[in-house]
Amino acid sequence: MKLEAYKNILPEKPSLMKQYYFVYCRKSSEAEDRQMSSIDDQKRILQELAQKESLPVLKIFYESKSAKEPGRVEFNKLISFIYKRDDIKGILCWNLNRLSRNPIDSATLQWLLQKNNIQEIKTPYRTYTEQDSDFIMSIESAQANRFIRDLRRDTLRGLESKLDKGIFPGLAPVGYLNDQTKNQGERDVIPHPTYFPLMRKIFDLALTGRYSAIQLFRKADKLSIRSNRGNPISRTQIYRCLTNPFYTGRFEYKGKLYQGTHRRMLLDDEFDLIQDILAGRSKPRPHIVDREFLTGLLRCKTCGMAITAERHTKHYKNGKNQTFTYYRCTKKSKVIKCEQCYIAEKELKRQMCRFLGKIKISERFIQWAIKQINLMTDKENEYQKAKIKAAQENLSNAQVRLNNLFKTMMSPINSTGELLSNEEYRDKKREFIIEKQKAIDKLREVSKRQDDWGELAVKTFNFATLAQERFKKGTIAEKKYLMHFFGSNLLLNNGSLGVEPRGPFQLIEKVAKMEKLRLEPKKAYELSGKYSDLSRANYLGVAKRDRTANLPLHRGTL
Repeated sequence: MKLEAYKNILPEKPSLMKQYYFVYCRKSSEAEDRQMSSIDDQKRILQELAQKESLPVLKIFYESKSAKEPGRVEFNKLISFIYKRDDIKGILCWNLNRLSRNPIDSATLQWLLQKNNIQEIKTPYRTYTEQDSDFIMSIESAQANRFIRDLRRDTLRGLESKLDKGIFPGLAPVGYLNDQTKNQGERDVIPHPTYFPLMRKIFDLALTGRYSAIQLFRKADKLSIRSNRGNPISRTQIYRCLTNPFYTGRFEYKGKLYQGTHRRMLLDDEFDLIQDILAGRSKPRPHIVDREFLTGLLRCKTCGMAITAERHTKHYKNGKNQTFTYYRCTKKSKVIKCEQCYIAEKELKRQMCRFLGKIKISERFIQWAIKQINLMTDKENEYQKAKIKAAQENLSNAQVRLNNLFKTMMSPINSTGELLSNEEYRDKKREFIIEKQKAIDKLREVSKRQDDWGELAVKTFNFATLAQERFKKGTIAEKKYLMHFFGSNLLLNNGSLGVEPRGPFQLIEKVAKMEKLRLEPKKAYELSGKYSDLSRANYLGVAKRDRTANLPLHRGTL
């Protein structure tokens, strides 16, 4: 009789004579079963065995789970059915280690045979009976358990080796791939030739602060970015990528941070800025996209609620129409009663334009500033050389600490691990490697800052000077972007707009006020201190965040 005739059929009343068999097929996705036959192969072989020996099969159990620990669902169901019924003669399986690789489940099977709950466990190669339950099964079960314990130990040793080398022991995240050309244990992570630059594009968009995680997911989908499993990237994966330190050259494993050997995609400050955006400290601003109104920028000073826009059309008797746009508080606060009045769009634009005019300085002042910057260059270079020297010393000290740690570990005095245990060595080594990488990043940062701070300051002056004209001629999207770029805390109070200039533009506003009194200020402003920081701090949070905007705001095009 064919196996399908017995599959999943449970008679209403058990027979008094033991005659039925249960079939158990298991395949684990873990390393223990990489060379083991698949469930379909096991089913086919056991089906042929049942047909050959005329063994009636009552039910087939399938399991895709490791047997190294007790608690398998299907295995427990099989045992439960055996205890409930009196007509189960035995179990058919591919091998005894398919049923168990742990001492608890092995003891359960031996007890079933000894108590005559079942009479045999049959495989294609041998049959286990009550006489085998105490010695032969114990030996084979112990071998299966020893195999899985040795495998776990070897796997942990291999993982520790990869961690010490700075190799990520897992599936590479989006934008990278695992190098399969190297030997096992040495397969590191390399940039994906196609998706690495595309993921950098996604991070550039995230750095602007103008895109939510959902919008970044849609951008990634349009770019056809795929995971290492070949599937389209999901919303969850996008968020994981945005919060994954792997892209900074480090990676987390079991709660610890390791310095990796893979190529980084992000600088540390770029990664930190993205975390600020996601955490709400620098909120994503999807409102910067081209829309019809200047909404999303303003808040009500009285209740803190958002400012919305209303458009009304007035119809005249002569058949002509006139449209008016007003901005008002949404008045959604349940705590504060807001009575803020409306403001016309024309008046709002006028006040915004007036704010941008406050940071406008003349061409003559810019020429004077260029002369001052040139005079300060030598002094700034000396200052930067001192910072570079300090960064180099920090790097050298980190390398010395690494060398001393290695010498202590390899010292004959530490042969028993009294001075430094293996775990302490790994933790300290990881700490010193991260410290060394930070010193390298700092050295690169100050070296780069030495070259471009003066040029960046001049470009910032020029851009601030042109902001008002760009606002007058720009689209709604450009107007919104300019206000977001130059100002923060935009509050509307009884028809009056209040704006606080961002970072470096506060200094420019002060200079513009003083310029009205005299062309060359009596007090020379310390431009180097302000604008050297633009390249990493102020400017990263403002200008550098928009690498993809239509406006030429990023470095080199101001």
